[in-house]
Order: sequence, then C-alpha cells, then structure tokens
Amino acid sequence: MLNGIDAAFDVDSKLEEMGTEAFLRWVATETSGPFEKYASDKRSALRSYVEFSGAENTPELSGVADDDESPDQRLLFRLEQDMQAAVRRQLNELESGLVADDDGVERRVATGKIDIVARDKDKKLVVIELKAGPCPPTALEQVLGYADALAEETGEDVRAYLIAGEFADRTRAAARRTRGLKLKTYEFSVSFNDVDQQEG
Repeated sequence: MLNGIDAAFDVDSKLEEMGTEAFLRWVATETSGPFEKYASDKRSALRSYVEFSGAENTPELSGVADDDESPDQRLLFRLEQDMQAAVRRQLNELESGLVADDDGVERRVATGKIDIVARDKDKKLVVIELKAGPCPPTALEQVLGYADALAEETGEDVRAYLIAGEFADRTRAAARRTRGLKLKTYEFSVSFNDVDQQEG
C-alpha cells in the first residue's frame, strides 16, 4: 500500500512524532529521500494510508493538496467529482442494467480508490474510472490495476470502463488489446429555462 516508502522510514513513528496535519503538509512538500522519484504516487499512497488508518484528528484530506498542484489540476479534481456524481445518476445510460455496488462511496483496494464500482445485469463486477478532459497516459495502467486488485480481493471476474473527454491513438490501440476494458468519451450539455421576471 505504501509503495515501499515504509522501507525508507517508519511511517507510523513519523506520523506520531509530527501529528497528522504537520505530517500531511510535510508529505505534500518534501522532495528528498523516497520522494525523489514518483513523488505524486508516494504522496497519494501516504495520504491514503493516513485516511485508512483513521489517524486521530485527521483533517479533511481533500483540502490537503500538493503544493506543486496547479490550479488546473485542482479544477480537474473538482470536475472529476462532479463527473462521478453525474455518472452515478446515469449508470443505466452507460450500460443497460448497470447499478452501483459501492454504497455511493469510492471503494479502496490495494492499488488505490476506485471512482465507481458497479455490477452489470449479470451481477458481474465493473470498475469505472473517470478522467476530466483528455485521458492521461497513466490512466490505462491505473484502471487495470484497480480491476486486478478488486478481482484479487473478491475472487470474481472484473471488467472496466475508462471514461475521459478524449483518448490518444496509443491509448485506443492498447485498449483494443486489453480484454474486459472499454473506453468511453463523455459530453456535457446545457439546457436553458425561463426565469419568472414578474414583480412580486
């Protein structure tokens, strides 16, 4: 779960020594030691560990962002939250008979948090990963990692959807070679309603 970070230092001891909030701030800004490579993955793993361990006085983790996160990244995170709510309301539009199977909460597995876990009309598990805007190159690995971890955890076959604004040709080609994975793009629509302008 900690991506080998616990080999670099005793996470629990450091957490106890610093306190939860100071530890999370340190995680968000540290660049040395285990954070020299793949820092964002390690930061994410540590924040998840703190949340999972139920550390006392844990602050709202969504408010603890990496200092190197750009406003665009924070905006994408908020858009993905909105997307998740919208997709949850329209699972049957994504696939007939698809229903949520996670009580409306992102499910945690060994490889991270799954945006939506659902079951299809045949009661088979389906992982749904959402990306606002163009699909990043790492998303394919991410969704397959989630599906594999969920399959290991449940002993069931798991397939997956990856939903994004657009996909690179390379991602499309890789997905064609991957059993049990479907790519979907999304569109937003806007509707207008008249406003009653009569004086009260």
